[in-house]
Order: sequence, then structure tokens, then C-alpha cells
Amino acid sequence: MMVKQHRNLQGELNSVAGVLQLEAVEALKIIGLLKNFRKDLSDHVCAESKLFYLELLKEMEERGQDTSKTKLFIEEMGELAKEVYAFLDKYQEAEKIDRETAVFKEEFAQILRALNLRIESEEVGVFAYWVPADF
Repeated sequence: MMVKQHRNLQGELNSVAGVLQLEAVEALKIIGLLKNFRKDLSDHVCAESKLFYLELLKEMEERGQDTSKTKLFIEEMGELAKEVYAFLDKYQEAEKIDRETAVFKEEFAQILRALNLRIESEEVGVFAYWVPADF
């Protein structure tokens, strides 16, 4: 489930990236894509924090394992989520994207890189050890 959600989120961001490659940027289309992305990201972060990470910490504590690095990893996701939501809040209107296309592209690229890095970190790190294949 989590990996499938990751692929969906990446696909949505790649769709935005594709629109940004067009000669004439379609800001209204980007707004629609980002609204869908926001909802899906919110659902994912909620599921991850309320289901996966709570269960992971519980299991680690039951096994007597140190949870400090895992808690730090979880906190880092919270900070990244704040950055992403701030970006999404900043660009809720097509007119702003039209006025600030170059800045939007730069900030979007940073968000895309950060989320892809986080997804990779989760999938080759935490998920590889703690998540069943179909989760």
C-alpha cells in the first residue's frame, strides 16, 4: 500500500513536471494536478504516521531496540511535509504561477528532489526491513 502510494505521488509530480516542459505552461492544469497531489499526500502522510510508524515504533520498543534514529527519521518527514504544504499553499492560484513561472519551476524542482529522496530513503531503508511486500 505505501509503495503504491509513493508511485502515485511520484506520478502526479511527474505530470506537473511534464506540464512545465511545455512551451506555454498551463497553470490551470498545474493547479488541478497539485490539488490532487495535496489530497493524496495528506492521505499518505496520515496513513504512514498513524499506521506504519506507530506500529514500527511499538515493535521496536517491544524488541528492546533503540528508537531514537527512527523517531528522528519520522520528525524529518514532518518537516518535509511542512515545506511541501507551504509550497502548495503558496501556489494555489494559476495567476501566481503565471506571474512567477521561473521561481515556481525552481521551487517545484526542489520539492520533487526532496520527496524523491525521502521516498527512496523509506523504501530502501525502513520499508525494506519492516513492510510486507503488499503494504
